[in-house]
Amino acid sequence: MGTHEITEREPGVFYTRLEPCSVAVLPHVLAPAPSHVWVVDHWPDPAFVWRDMPVPLTADGQCEQLRVRLIQYDFQMPAQQFLGSVLPRLSRSDGIILLQLDRPVDDSLHYRRVTQLPDAHAVLRRAGWRLTFELKHGGDFGEVTAASRAELERVLADPVVAAGKTARELP
Repeated sequence: MGTHEITEREPGVFYTRLEPCSVAVLPHVLAPAPSHVWVVDHWPDPAFVWRDMPVPLTADGQCEQLRVRLIQYDFQMPAQQFLGSVLPRLSRSDGIILLQLDRPVDDSLHYRRVTQLPDAHAVLRRAGWRLTFELKHGGDFGEVTAASRAELERVLADPVVAAGKTARELP
């Protein structure tokens, strides 16, 4: 499959590939309407090196200064907050799995478990799912899966996406 082609992967689930890109394309992918993003399996430091940093050991929020590596977690927040304060701090070489939803994710949803279900997209739809953006690493093809063809048509019509801006051409 080439880039910028929309296919229906299963009834009501649409997919497209973007040109090689970075996380900098996200302002052109996310729907402008009020929403939330859920970033899955975020690695703040993908290097396999030990770092000294404060880390919570329990849910009480107290941190311990520890030597750690391979920290990985999910986080969610309003999309506009993500675009304004988090995205500018992410490295252009980072990969990401990001879901855009109409509302915050319930405590019961675990992405890796949900994606193993035969009705995964139906479960995500009930949670307000709009789209998923996946990028293995900066410079790879971006993949967008959405709950509607119109959502992908909107993404592909964005001038930056439509122009096929590559990772090197994005700010």
